[in-house]
Order: sequence, then structure tokens, then C-alpha cells
Amino acid sequence: MRKINIYFLILVLLTGCYGVEEQELTPLAELNIGNPSDVINADLGVELVFDAQISSGNNQTIKYEWAYGTPDPSSSAVYPIKGDLKVISTDPLIKYTFTRVGNYIMRLRVDNGESIVFKFYTLNVNSGLDEGILVLNTDEQEHSLLTFIKTRTPEEEAEGAQEIYEDIVGMINPGIEITKGVDVYIANKNSEGNYPNLVVSTADASGSIISMDPRNFELKKVLKVEKLYPGVKCLNFAGFSSSASGRYTMMNGTDGAIYRYDLLTNDVAVRTDTRHLGVKKAYYGMFDDDHYYFFYKESVIYAPGYGKVDSTSVANGSSLTDYKIMNMVYRRRGSRELWVITRRKSDNNIVLHKMSSTFSQYAKRLDYTETEPMAMDENSVMITTRRSAQTYYNYDNKIYRWDFASRIPTVNSTPAITPPAGEEITTLGRSYDENYLYVGTYNSSRPGKKGSLYIYDFATQSLVKSYEGKFDKPVKILYKYRM
Repeated sequence: MRKINIYFLILVLLTGCYGVEEQELTPLAELNIGNPSDVINADLGVELVFDAQISSGNNQTIKYEWAYGTPDPSSSAVYPIKGDLKVISTDPLIKYTFTRVGNYIMRLRVDNGESIVFKFYTLNVNSGLDEGILVLNTDEQEHSLLTFIKTRTPEEEAEGAQEIYEDIVGMINPGIEITKGVDVYIANKNSEGNYPNLVVSTADASGSIISMDPRNFELKKVLKVEKLYPGVKCLNFAGFSSSASGRYTMMNGTDGAIYRYDLLTNDVAVRTDTRHLGVKKAYYGMFDDDHYYFFYKESVIYAPGYGKVDSTSVANGSSLTDYKIMNMVYRRRGSRELWVITRRKSDNNIVLHKMSSTFSQYAKRLDYTETEPMAMDENSVMITTRRSAQTYYNYDNKIYRWDFASRIPTVNSTPAITPPAGEEITTLGRSYDENYLYVGTYNSSRPGKKGSLYIYDFATQSLVKSYEGKFDKPVKILYKYRM
């Protein structure tokens, strides 16, 4: 009975439809997207401006909605989106600054009151900050900035793309500030994979170490060293090392002990066999893929190894107990050698000690009395290059070049580089390709920003480029290479 009634109803409805006269229907106004692109590329930290070039077949107000989300790899949809979309604009143009690197899906919804059109794009937020010079600088109130000078392509230079990011840490991580910045270090390589870290140590009240991803400056962790070791702060970092227990960079603390900063866990542990050493300064040299790190106090050099801390005072029968260490430098062209500049305590004569990186060989290279004062002290920053067997260093606001096999320059020697008048040298650095020397300076009489960066050619000592008055007082300069 039910089937018969249904069939009868369908027949009645069909009969009624055939009696309706045809009428003309007004077509809906079309929406057209003029920009054919399916891919949007944005640079991290740089405002993206993108126009879909929408046109409408009527004069009504067009409503826009730009939103993006994370792709869902488990979905078979053409544009699979995981979770909710984030709306970033309701204007015809996208004008938005992304603060996170990644690959996303952008959705545009357009409504002219009669038609609604959806357009999906592949959104690539690129770092845009892959390579460049990092300048850790501090103002008179001890507020520090990590300034990034981007290495631009020729096309970017022609377009006038942004080059200097004054506060790259705060720009990418709003609310994060650095106080009393001490050192900055990049660690990337190890034998089992990458645990990339860009770390900034500070002398603030907590002894903070700020860890970031060096590819995009995203914050990983802020470690407060003083919570683990009261009264201790990191003086400086000293190269990369590895063992079965982890991958880490060495550093020396204000208490004279040696610490390990783990690159994977972002944690600090003290080398218990160094608690009472009273080390004064950390230094690391690098030759290709090998890293060496040394700590020294007045008459002893410590080389932290995998299981113990060795001292040149007992290694290979050599002894530095009769000498006061002034500085060290690691020769990176030709033989890999550690050169130690000392003064003999008995007569204050300069004695240069040369030893292999493993201390298996030791030699007293030069011993001489000063006919005039030596142009070097423990505050000189030593900069080497694989391009030559010489080192550059600063003393008395000048830069000298020293050949390892010769006497150290004296105060009356001709310096290799003299900065412009009024500029005080605060730190030195080198480019990643080791062709250029970075000289950070401070000019107290300059209005506004008082810090500058001068870039010199290693081979010719000629000035290549300068950034005058772009920073506060430079503390550390290094090159952030592409990873």
C-alpha cells in the first residue's frame, strides 16, 4: 500500500511541473580573480603585500577574508587544512607580517552579495634572514640588542630590500628583551644530526642564556643559570664538543669553573673536576670540522676533554708555572698549533710557546727582551683566517697584524688598520668565508646611536663597507651562515 501511494504522489508532482511557464532568471554577478598565482611567498618579519586583483560584475561592496592554516598531511583534499584558520585581513590587499617560518595554506573568501568565491594558495613563509652579520650591542642603560645585517641578493639590493633589523630578537619574539648581553654563539654541527642553536649569554640578575633557532630567530628557551648555580653567570662560550652523553658547547662561569651547555636540552651542567680551578678566560679555535677549546688562568691552560680536564702544566713534561699567560691564538693555516703569549715572571721577558692542539708536541718558540713595549695584552681579541698564516688583533685602539714566526709588534710598529678618528675599538670578528675582518667601534661624541661596524679586506686591509651610527656599543660580532 505504501509503495502505491508514493508512486501516485510522484506522478501528481511531475504533472504539475509541466504546466509551469518558463521565466527569465537574472544571472548572479560574477567575481573574477585577476592574479593567476597559486603560490604566495613571504619573508619572515617583512610585511607581505599581496593583491588578488578581484573584479566584480556589480557595484555592491565586496567583502574579503584572508585566512591561513597548517596543512593536514593525513587528508586527501586538494588543500587540506588542519584545525582552525587564522584570519589576518578583511581588506583587498594582504598587509601582514609573519613571525613564524613554515609552509601553510592561504584561503581567500570573496563575497559581492550575489556570489561567493574561494581561492586557495600555497603559502611559504621563508626565513628571509638566512645569512648576515650579527652584532650584539648594549646601550648606556645596559639594554642589549641583537642587530642583524642581512646579506642581500643583487636583486634585493636593486629593490632596496630591508638590510638592517635593529632588534631581531624582539621582532620575532615580542616581549623578549636582553639585558647586559655578554656573548653570542652559533652551534650547528654534530655527528648524528643537527641541534641548531643560537645562544646569547647575559650578565643580568638571573644569568640568563637565551636560546633561539638560528634559522629564523624563534625563541627556544630562556635558561636562568643562577637558579641552578647561585651567583654564576656565563662569561663566554668556547666552542662545540660532543660525547656519548650529549652535544654541547663549553663555557666558563664567573666562579672560575667550566660548564657545559647542552644544545639539545638547553641545560647547563658544571664540570665537577673544575670547581676549584679558577679559570679566567675561554678561547676556542676551529680548523675545518675540528673544534678545540681552552681555558686558562695566570699560568695554566686547561683543555677539557671527553672525560677529564688536562693541563699544560703537567702534559708532556712542559710547564708554564714560571710564566704569566697574556693571550693565546690558534693557527689555522698550515700546522694546527696553539700559540701562547707569556711573560716570564723572573724577568718579564716575552716568551712565545708553540704546541700542537693535542699537546703532544711542545716548543719554546721565541724568547726576547722588549726594546720597546709589546703592542698586545690579555684584552686583545685575536682573529685568524685560513687565508693566511697571520693573525689580526687590537691594542690601544689600533689593529696589528702578526706573523706567528716573528716578534710581536711593538707600540711603535705601523698598525695594519687604524679606525677613523674618535672611534674606540670594542670588539673584532670575521666573515664566514674568512675574507673580511669586522671591527666594532664606539664613539661617545656621536649623536644618537654611537656604535659602528667597519668591514676590512683581510688581504689588503682596505675598507670595504661601513655602518656608522647603526648600533649601541658593540659587544660581539659574528656571521650567521646559512643552515
